[in-house]
Amino acid sequence: MKLQATNLVFDGHEWMERLRLPYWTIAKMREMRVGDELPIFEFSGPPMSEKIASTKVACHVQRAKGSWRLEVLWMAHVGKASKRGHIWSWVDFRLGAGSAITLLSEPNKDKSHVLSAEFQVRRICRLVDRLRRMADHAGDWHSMARMEASPGYWRDDIGVVPFLKQIAAPMLGMTA
Repeated sequence: MKLQATNLVFDGHEWMERLRLPYWTIAKMREMRVGDELPIFEFSGPPMSEKIASTKVACHVQRAKGSWRLEVLWMAHVGKASKRGHIWSWVDFRLGAGSAITLLSEPNKDKSHVLSAEFQVRRICRLVDRLRRMADHAGDWHSMARMEASPGYWRDDIGVVPFLKQIAAPMLGMTA
């Protein structure tokens, strides 16, 4: 798919700060080769229903020819969620000189589509950071460490984060 540049240019370090990701994520992305995938965070959450055993939250950066793609997936069933299934969104971008980031779009899409996708990505990344801080304040450092955004450091023990069980919504189909 051919992507075109929009005139939406951000300072990369400010964008990483808005996403609540470490500032050195950009340096890790510059080291990537075409086809590489950089996991930012990935963990499981409590089940949504009796049929769905566990849920997942993930964020990855993928390198393509001339661009990068930041993908996020939210399937955690926490808070007052009653119908939310999942959110999957991505943003294609190009790293420019210094730390400039130019958002890319498909030729037939307008800027509002790119901005809404960037909003969803930012929303999920910030929510994960908020949950991580809540676990820290609750004293659950094991859960906090699992939800930490750590670009390039893959954890083999991806399992259900215990803190999310405490704030899980009732299973779908069950009355509260």
